[in-house]
Formats: sequence, structure tokens, C-alpha cells
Amino acid sequence: MSQQEQKSIWALLPYDPFTSIRSFEGIEAGLIQNHPELFCRPLFQFGGKVESFLKGSYLGLIGLVPMPPLIDRIHAWGKPTINISSRTEHVPFPSVRNDEEAMGRRAAEHRIRS
Repeated sequence: MSQQEQKSIWALLPYDPFTSIRSFEGIEAGLIQNHPELFCRPLFQFGGKVESFLKGSYLGLIGLVPMPPLIDRIHAWGKPTINISSRTEHVPFPSVRNDEEAMGRRAAEHRIRS
């Protein structure tokens, strides 16, 4: 495994291209700002790529980890993982999610002002 692969954080992304691109851009920007020595690579949830990924010795994973079979496999992998799915119950990883209530308030405020 190359030195770059050993310093990789992977972003586990959904099938939806728009959400994937926006999520990856945010993850990558955060890593560049806070950990410029690390590399961020996208990993999409199809084609068995997750299974082959879990056989590697990467630093960790940031991504959508909402389904129990996937949660169990990633947890057994033992690397640091951050969940960015809105589904956080029964997830053994730290989770970051949108504040939907705050988004709703802001949308209502914007509508009232216009």
C-alpha cells in the first residue's frame, strides 16, 4: 500500500449524484483546512466497493452509514468513522447531521420577509 493510501480518509457517499458531490466537497474542504497532510477519496455505495474497501488499512471513513448490515461491517473494521446520515439511532459512531428545524425556521423567516 502506498504512503498516500495509508494517509487516506474515505468519504462513503450515496447514489444521488448531487448529494454525493456536495457532501464530498464539504468533507474534502474540511480535511484540507484542518489536516492538509491527509487525502480524501470518494467511495460510492455500489458494486461491492465497500467490501473491498474494508479490507484496506486506511485511516478512517466519513460518510452515510445508515443501514445495520453496513454499520456492523464498518464497526468490525475498527477504524475511526463519522456518520453524516440523518439516521443516528443505533449507530455506534459519532454522527454529524443537518439541523432540519433550524433550516425550517430560516426558510419561514425568508418567506415572511419577501
